[in-house]
Amino acid sequence: MNFLVVIPRFSTNPAQEYVFPVGIAAVASALKAEGFSVRGVDLNQFAEPLQEVIAEAIRDHSIDVIVSGSAAAHWAKVRAVLDAARHKNPKIITIVEGDVISSDPPAMMQLLCPHFGVLGGGERTVVELARELNSSRKYRQVNGLIFRDPDGELRTTPARVAAREESEWPYTGDEVLCAYRQEPSRVYSLVSSRSCNCKSTFSSQTTGDNYRQRTLDDLFREIEHSHQRNSPNHYRIIGDLFASQPERILEFCRRIKPYEVKWDIQMGVADAKPELLATMREAGCVLVRYGLESASQKVLESMRTHTNVADLVRAIDLTYEARLQVHGAFILGDPAETIDSAVETFSLWLQRRALCIGMWPIDVYPGTPLYQSAVKRGLIPDTAAYITNDFRSINLMNMPDREALQVYLLMYLLTLTYNRIPGRVMSCKPGNVVEQNSGEGNQGFDITVECPHCEQQVSYPGSPLHGGGRLVCHKCNRRFDIQPLSQWRHWPEVFNVSKNYQFQPAHSEEMKRFLRQEDWLGNKIIMDGHMEVVLFGLHYLVPSNFSLDEIRRGSLNILIADEEKERLDPVMIHDGNYVVLHNPFYLKARIADLVGGWRKEGVSVVVTGFANETHDLYEWTNLSEAQITGFLPLDPSEQGMASLGPPLLTLQEIISHPPNVLLISAVKNQRSLSEFYARVLSKVGVEIVTLYSSGS
Repeated sequence: MNFLVVIPRFSTNPAQEYVFPVGIAAVASALKAEGFSVRGVDLNQFAEPLQEVIAEAIRDHSIDVIVSGSAAAHWAKVRAVLDAARHKNPKIITIVEGDVISSDPPAMMQLLCPHFGVLGGGERTVVELARELNSSRKYRQVNGLIFRDPDGELRTTPARVAAREESEWPYTGDEVLCAYRQEPSRVYSLVSSRSCNCKSTFSSQTTGDNYRQRTLDDLFREIEHSHQRNSPNHYRIIGDLFASQPERILEFCRRIKPYEVKWDIQMGVADAKPELLATMREAGCVLVRYGLESASQKVLESMRTHTNVADLVRAIDLTYEARLQVHGAFILGDPAETIDSAVETFSLWLQRRALCIGMWPIDVYPGTPLYQSAVKRGLIPDTAAYITNDFRSINLMNMPDREALQVYLLMYLLTLTYNRIPGRVMSCKPGNVVEQNSGEGNQGFDITVECPHCEQQVSYPGSPLHGGGRLVCHKCNRRFDIQPLSQWRHWPEVFNVSKNYQFQPAHSEEMKRFLRQEDWLGNKIIMDGHMEVVLFGLHYLVPSNFSLDEIRRGSLNILIADEEKERLDPVMIHDGNYVVLHNPFYLKARIADLVGGWRKEGVSVVVTGFANETHDLYEWTNLSEAQITGFLPLDPSEQGMASLGPPLLTLQEIISHPPNVLLISAVKNQRSLSEFYARVLSKVGVEIVTLYSSGS
C-alpha cells in the first residue's frame, strides 16, 4: 500500500512562518524507516488550493492511505485534508494521529470521520497499523487505536504503554517531510523529550504520563544528519525540561557551538542562572521560551505550574540582561482569577514591556483539565458543538460575565496600546521585490533603524513593511517594532503613546477602579454605538456591544480620541487587510479629522469621484455649502451629484479659479487619476487629498 502523510495548511502564504508539527513528521519518518512506500506533503509550502495539491499527490503516487494530524485547535484544517482526499478517492483509508484525535476521541471521531484514530504517541502505532493494513488487516490487535465497527459503534483498543526513553526517535528532517523552513529562516524543529512532569491545567496531556528524554548522542546524530543534508541556520529545541539538568545543557552548549548556528530553547523559570544564560548565548542561543502564565501566586498554584512569581521575575530580567529574547505570555481567566490577581499581572506586564511578552485570554482546548472541568460544570454542554464553534470563549472565572468581560477589555486595551517598543526609522529606500513560491512578490525596503534598547543603528535589507512588524536588533538581540509605511499620516500616534509611557504605582490602583466600576457599559455613547472609556489619561472609543470572542480573535476595533488635536486614531494596526479602515465609523472619523482642520483654516474644497462614493463622502463631511465650492464629475454624463447642492465644475474652471483642496473619492485602481490631477494642478497650488474606498 502507498501512504501519503500530510501536514495541514496553517499558513495561506508560503513565505509565512509557522510552527512545524514534528509529531506528524516523525510518523512519516517511522513509516519510511520500516520500508513502507510513503510520500509527504507540507501544504504550507504550496500556494495552490489544497484540494489540487492533495488530488495531484493521490493521482501521481497511487495513494491508498492518507495520514494527517495536528493540535486540537486545528481540527478544521485536518478535516479539510481528509475531505480533499475523500473527494479525490472515496475509498481511500484515512488515519488521524496527534493531539487532535487524542484530546477528545469520541467528539473528534464524530467531526473528522476518519477510519482510524491514533491515541497517544503516533509513530509506533501507525507503523503497526500499516503492517496490518498491508497484510492480515487484524488491526484490532494494535494498541492505541479508536475506530468504528461496521455497526457504527466506536471501539478503542488498549492504550499503548509509552517507552521509558526516546533513544530511537525517527529523524523528522529527512526527504519525506522537512522539519525546517528552507526560506527565509531555515528553522529546524528538534524534539528533545516527550510528555512533561508538570501537568498544568491548561496544557494538553495526551502524550502520556511518562516523561522521557532523548540522549544527547541521539540528538546530535539528528543535528549532524540535518546539518549535512539541509544546512539549517536555526534549531528550535522542543522539550520543557531540557535545561533542568545543568550538566546536560552545558554539554549541549559545548557540542552545538562548533556548528555556528542559532538556536532557541524552552526553560523553567527556576533554571535561569546568569552563568548558564551567558554560556548559552556564547553557544548561539538567541531566545528562551518560558511558561509565564500569571504574576499572581494564587493563580499559578491554581494552574499547577509549580513556579513562583519571584523566580518568574528573576528569570525574565536575567534573560533580558543576557541579551536573549524572552518568549512567553501571560494568560488571563483561570478559575482562581480575581480583579486583584489580574491587576498584579497587568502591572508586572506594564513594567516589563521592553521584553515584548504577550498577554491573552485563556484557551480551553480538548485534552486539558480545564476542558474536562468545564464539561463537568456544564459550561460546555455539547462538546462537538463547542469544537465546531471554534472553541467559543467561556468565562471560567468566579465572577459574573460582565465583570469577566471588563477584565478582558482592560487586557485588550493594554496590549493594543502599550505592547509596542518603537524603533526610529533613520532611512528607507525601495529594495528588491521579495519573491514568494506562488510567483508573486512584495516590494521590499532597505531600512536603517535606531534600536530603542541599545540605540545602535541597524540595517535590514529587503524588509516587507506593508503592515509594520517586529524586528530583532542585530547588535543587542532584543526586539522592537516598526510602524507601517503605507498607512494614513496619523498612524504613528499609538507608537508615540507607547514610547512615552512610564509605569506608575498609581496605575495599579487606577486599573482596580476601572475594573470595579459597575456602570462602565453605561458610559456615554459617542457615535455609531461607541462609548468612551478612559484609562491612564487616554480616551478610547469602544463599541458598546462586543464579545470575548472578538477580543480573543483580535477583531475589536478601538480608537483613541484626542480632543486637543481634534482627531481619532485607531489603536490596532492591521496587516494588508485594512479591517479597521473598512469600518464606516472609522472613515467618517478620518474625514471629520481632515474637515476639522479645513474649517479652522477657512479652506475651500472641490470634491470629485463617482457619484455613489462621493455622495457618501459629502454626507459624512458635514462641510458647509460655502466650503464645498463645487463637484468635478469623473464622467460629464454623470449628473447624480448635482442634487447635492454645489455646482458641477469642469477641470478648466478649477484651473482658472483654484480651490485650496481637491478631495478625491476613488478606488485603488484609480491611482493614476490622483497622479493626473497632481500634474495638472501642481502649478496652481491645489492640495490633492485622495480617500481610497479600499482604505489604502
